[in-house]
Formats: sequence, structure tokens, C-alpha cells
Amino acid sequence: MSKEEKEKLIEQIAEQIVALPEESKPFITGYMVGKEEERQKWKKQESGTNSAA
Repeated sequence: MSKEEKEKLIEQIAEQIVALPEESKPFITGYMVGKEEERQKWKKQESGTNSAA
């Protein structure tokens, strides 16, 4: 997927999120925050594994 295709996809997703009813937006935001926390944990584990090796 090219950079332009990714940007277009991100814009489409953002437009869909903006169009959601207000009561649905906190669920999406919570999900995104949870995913980011998982990524941080994985990065932390990877860096710990790499420095121990």
C-alpha cells in the first residue's frame, strides 16, 4: 500500500468516526487508547529482550 493510499484510508476512517453518534465516540477512543497502550508494552518488551540478548 502506497503512502498516498494509506493517507486516503486514514482520511476515510476519520470521516467515518466524525460521522458517528456522540455516544459511540468514547468507545472508539477507548479502543484506540487501549491499542496504543498494548503497542507501548510490546515495544518495552522488545527493547528489554534486545538489550538482554
